Amino acid sequence: MSNRPGHPSSPLQTIAYALLAAAIGLAFTAGVYAELAADRRDRLEAGFAFDAAQRTELVREAFAHHGDALESIKRFFENSSGVTNGEFTRFASAWASVKGFRSLVWAVPDDGSDGNPPGGGELRPVYRVPTLDSDAELAWLGLSAVRSAVAEARVSGRMNASELFELGDARYDPFVALCLPVYAAWDESGVRRFGLVIGLVSLPTVSNALISPELPTGLPFSIRDYGAGPGAPEYRYASRIGAMPPPGHQYRRLSYPRILDFSGRSWFVEVRASTGYVSGVSSDAGPEFFLFAGALASFVLGFAVHSLSRSRARAEASAAAAGEEAELFFQLGPDMFMITELDGRIRRLNSEWTASLGYRVGELEGYLLIDFIHPDDREESIRVCRGVGDGIALEGYVNRVRTAAGDYRRVEWRARRAPGGGAVFVGARDVTERESMEERLRGSLVEREALIKEVHHRVKNNMQIISSLLELGSMDEADARFTAVAKEARGRIRSMALVHEQLYKRDSISSIDLGEYLRELAGRVVGEFASGAVDLVVDAGVVPLDIDAAIPCGLAVNELVTNALKYAGAGGRRASLRISAREEGGWCSVAVEDDGPGFPDGAFERSMAGATLGLSLVSGLASQLRGELRASSGPGARVELRFPLAPRGAGPGLADSPSDSPVGRLADSPSDSPSGRPVGAPSGVSPRS
Repeated sequence: MSNRPGHPSSPLQTIAYALLAAAIGLAFTAGVYAELAADRRDRLEAGFAFDAAQRTELVREAFAHHGDALESIKRFFENSSGVTNGEFTRFASAWASVKGFRSLVWAVPDDGSDGNPPGGGELRPVYRVPTLDSDAELAWLGLSAVRSAVAEARVSGRMNASELFELGDARYDPFVALCLPVYAAWDESGVRRFGLVIGLVSLPTVSNALISPELPTGLPFSIRDYGAGPGAPEYRYASRIGAMPPPGHQYRRLSYPRILDFSGRSWFVEVRASTGYVSGVSSDAGPEFFLFAGALASFVLGFAVHSLSRSRARAEASAAAAGEEAELFFQLGPDMFMITELDGRIRRLNSEWTASLGYRVGELEGYLLIDFIHPDDREESIRVCRGVGDGIALEGYVNRVRTAAGDYRRVEWRARRAPGGGAVFVGARDVTERESMEERLRGSLVEREALIKEVHHRVKNNMQIISSLLELGSMDEADARFTAVAKEARGRIRSMALVHEQLYKRDSISSIDLGEYLRELAGRVVGEFASGAVDLVVDAGVVPLDIDAAIPCGLAVNELVTNALKYAGAGGRRASLRISAREEGGWCSVAVEDDGPGFPDGAFERSMAGATLGLSLVSGLASQLRGELRASSGPGARVELRFPLAPRGAGPGLADSPSDSPVGRLADSPSDSPSGRPVGAPSGVSPRS
């Protein structure tokens, strides 16, 4: 907050701002603490349920173990030809232990009955195993709970458990008696009588024996007869650590009740959590730490803790948003998207199929894609689909697909097999209009090329007409000087016309092959200007040259060849003429050399300075090409023209103004430098006049 100038905050305002910031920080911290505590409580409850289930399973296994022991003793009686007290003691003593029975007895009805009478009766112990039981008289056999269990076992013929009962020993109470009828056995007297194997189990002893080997977990539990009425005995196992949470405690509600059916009775087993168990599981002090840090650090730290507690939710929301984005991209993409099985059966489509081919989204699902391909394209399409199924990526394949209206459209396909290998991702695009447009553009381009070739052809013809007119004019003119000038002009026109002729003949409409051009140009110049035999050699490879450089280069070569024939073949002398052209590092080099008398001292410079039209024109053409001339003499003469080649695909050529054109250079001064020397003309060279 800001205050008006000159009015600083009062101490009360400063305290109020601090308290407000602290209150906001504490509020955020409290929210974070509540969420972390709830998460901890959820983890505690889940862990408690797991541990309590384990504890309940131990109780069930203990009951089952004692029942299996009595069944083994029963089989011992039934499978023995005779049983003595010693044999019974030796066989059954294995189960008379702290973890087992406190007493094991084989008893018979005192009334001497043989079988399962409906009533009860007194029991007379016949055999017993010396055990931990100090009751030598076995008075517990006469308890009503035991008598009831014996009666029910005799009636049912199956093992039966008594109700819980107490014998007055706090260390071992309560007890349960397991009674199992033994239908036939031979005793020492040789009499085969009905009896019962009865085992006395102390729940505290068994519980302690089972749980003591384990680490303390703080899980007390209770066992009671589910069918017994109020006030019936109940066994409670107290945990070795902790105590029961007091009333009102938030963890007092942790309870895991289960009903176990065993030996004709239902036992209610309930596992609870002690304070020791709660402390052990919830030792993570994160919520308390955040609460304390928020109180000290106020708003900033509290807000940071809140953000951290929400990180997992944000990550899940981000993942869900990413899935939604992918679905939106699939549905809103401008192309036709599809997911198919490996056999080409359509699984999913986006709505673009409706816009492009007229099919509803669900109309094609379940059908084979190949059924919608034009019959003439199916064989090739099947081969391509098999390649995609083998993991080969598909790009740019085009075939014809039937629309909902029954006609066929040209469709371009892209496909990839899914990383898992169970599906194929397909992208398609209707290219019917695009291919039609491309065909029209190709036709238009052919027409344009034909038109440009026709222009070059007509330009060449017009130059031929001009050359013919000059020739006709020179025939009627008696002035020999005019005739010579007209002849040189025809040669220059011919060199330009030859460029257009080459362009007309070639596939390219913007460049010519310099080597081919020089061979034809040199042949024509020699045929027209040579006064005697000429040994002509043209050494030129394939050097592409655009039209803007070809015309000035051709004019320059025409002048140099004409000049060489004029001096090297003077008086009908047999002349040797060599023309070479090559490309080096983006530069083109064209050289004309002869075996004539060479350049007299100062003649080349005078010619370049304007003494003669031919070499001054060559100098201007070199400037137009942004190149240079190099001349050497003795024996013969050699002139080299070097100029940079335009990059491939460059824009306009070298002639950017009228004065830069070949015709414009004829009207310009031949001198391009203050000293009157053409660009690139070396000093000290002796040119011809």
